[in-house]
Amino acid sequence: MFNKLKEFFPPQKRPSRGQKKLRKYSRKSIPFRKILERLDWVTPEIGPPVRIGLDIGATSIRTVTMEHINGKARLIDLRFLPCSTEPISNLTQELKRIFTEKFEDNVEIHATVSGASTLVRYITMPQMSEKEFRQSMSYEAEKYIPYQISDVVVDSYLIGEDLDERGKKIIKGILAVCKRDAIKTVLQSCRDVEAPLTLVDAPPLAVINAFQFNYPDSLKETVGLLHIGQSACNLSILLKGEPVFTREISFGGADFTQAIVKGLSITTDQAEKRKLAFVWKNDTDIRPLIVEALGFLAQEIRLSFNYFENHVTKAEPPSKLYISGSSTQLDHFQELLAEQTGIPVSDWDPLAKIEVGHHIEASRVTRLKPGLAVCAGLALR
Repeated sequence: MFNKLKEFFPPQKRPSRGQKKLRKYSRKSIPFRKILERLDWVTPEIGPPVRIGLDIGATSIRTVTMEHINGKARLIDLRFLPCSTEPISNLTQELKRIFTEKFEDNVEIHATVSGASTLVRYITMPQMSEKEFRQSMSYEAEKYIPYQISDVVVDSYLIGEDLDERGKKIIKGILAVCKRDAIKTVLQSCRDVEAPLTLVDAPPLAVINAFQFNYPDSLKETVGLLHIGQSACNLSILLKGEPVFTREISFGGADFTQAIVKGLSITTDQAEKRKLAFVWKNDTDIRPLIVEALGFLAQEIRLSFNYFENHVTKAEPPSKLYISGSSTQLDHFQELLAEQTGIPVSDWDPLAKIEVGHHIEASRVTRLKPGLAVCAGLALR
């Protein structure tokens, strides 16, 4: 959502009038093409739009590259990079490791920043135009956020109109807030590696975007979306396809690792290996530690659902909880979470309706797919 990046960096130099005119034609159709190229009058031929979703996590970076043609998306590249320091201490250095080639003119990068730096709120206001709604956010935002307005970048999106309990027309919108320093860090690091960053989004909104694109049939009911990262997770609720609730929960994949560290008195590296190799039937020493750690998350989910049902107008309880994130691949994870929350739980495919290029190994896609919800949603913007 945070696509107002001009306040941080000035726009790039625009092509001359001659370049603009020649850009309309293919290279083959231009007379005296070689002579014009020597004079630097012909710009490279621009192919179909390519968008890279850049998910900057606490301990790793993921990218998904999609080519967009006639309203359809095609996966042409995906990458996963465990970072050299935890948490990331030098983002520019890590981006140099994952972006190893020059970018073409038709490429855009859509990035997200750490979940702790962003905040999403759903708001209702008296009926007004979209322009008036956006203008009002400049002073209304302070009512909804716990930060100084000068320390954050605020963006908003109008969802639509509705009726309140008294039958009066209201408008519903999304207010997204990101710490200014976090956006500056991502922008400057992308500029240092000459990466064409054009949009910054909040992680839960990217997940919602990917789900809406890939599962349109599920938008007729009320569902929950839970994306588990390394240090935190985001829980969102869609009411018949419309996002109405989002909350960050201070629980992530690292909490399972730390539960094993404390329970078995072993190092973090040893605990991480045990977690990744966990088998429900065999690892009886780890099993109760996983169950106990998951109990905290289940309790927070139940509290969130109860709050939603009590405070959101026309609310229906979620009929299903869809989960994503690498940690959801733990053996028996779905069954345990369903048992502790009392709601059906299922994973979902962030690439379900996206064509996968033949040159990409199927085994690689299968291995990385659970953690691609954020960057897939970014690449689909």
